[in-house]
Amino acid sequence: MITLFHRAKMRSTRFIFGRLERGPYLLGERFSALDVLYGTTFALFAGSPLLPPSQDVSRYVERVTSRPAFQRAARLDA
Repeated sequence: MITLFHRAKMRSTRFIFGRLERGPYLLGERFSALDVLYGTTFALFAGSPLLPPSQDVSRYVERVTSRPAFQRAARLDA
């Protein structure tokens, strides 16, 4: 079971990291709901062993979390 989970996690990680090598957002040049989901999740897990270190992901998290809507939501959540 763990091996199956690990393989699935590695496949999805490679896919996501590959997408971020090609553009600023997961669907290319346009920000989407997919970026809200993954960008905020990656922000939560930054520095965790669950998320391998990556400059592309770090820059992606910065792009997502610096958006005005994210900043407003963060202020409301504080």
